[in-house]
Amino acid sequence: MRARCRPLLADHLKHPPGSEFYEFYVSQLCRNLVRWSIPHAHPYWTKRSRRLEVVGEQHVRRCLDEGRGVIVLLSHFGPWPFISHEFERRGLRIAPTYPLGWPHEARVDMSDRIQFLREARRVLARNGIVGLMGDVGVVGVGGLGRMVELPFLGVTTPFPVGCTTLSVRTSTPIVPVFSLRHSDGRHVIVCTEPIDPRHYEDTETGQQVKMLECYAARLEEMVRAHPHNAYSYLDFAPRITNTGTRL
Repeated sequence: MRARCRPLLADHLKHPPGSEFYEFYVSQLCRNLVRWSIPHAHPYWTKRSRRLEVVGEQHVRRCLDEGRGVIVLLSHFGPWPFISHEFERRGLRIAPTYPLGWPHEARVDMSDRIQFLREARRVLARNGIVGLMGDVGVVGVGGLGRMVELPFLGVTTPFPVGCTTLSVRTSTPIVPVFSLRHSDGRHVIVCTEPIDPRHYEDTETGQQVKMLECYAARLEEMVRAHPHNAYSYLDFAPRITNTGTRL
């Protein structure tokens, strides 16, 4: 397990390897990996038996009503693959999303970054929705743009500034969105208050960092409130191949 994830397990999740809850986290992580590979058109996403709710959808629609577009900032938290599908079902198509090809083929080389930024600017100029993963540094992979070390659950953790850079340079609000699975089987997608670049007076770099700090604080708040949905932040890779899962 990566050193920066140990405080999450020890201080917040409090479930050692081999315990029942630890195995639950492993199984949920595996489920997300399986969901990752399911095409958008697959009937899995439209199962009527699934209880799925969206809270705070008005935050996204308000940004669109203002004609400014919106950057949806996603996290590897809970059953996050449901977000793009449920948004599209509600007429809120997220296009494009970085990494390009997400969630089925993650392409992250420099040419793909340039392609994403060009397309993202066009989408936002037309009052559309763009999506980025905001917590890639937490799960140990690279993101869009340079990384900034921010406090997260008692340790410093890298967060990519690409989302806030795009936001500041296009004057587009960011709406952090989180996906939760509750013990009663409900899936809830939570859209939080917009992080608006117009509310941060500083240099461009200062604006970017302050906005990212706001997102990191919200992510930590969600982890503390719903630790059973934080399984993606634990390095279970050695065990994935030995853990069965089903949809």
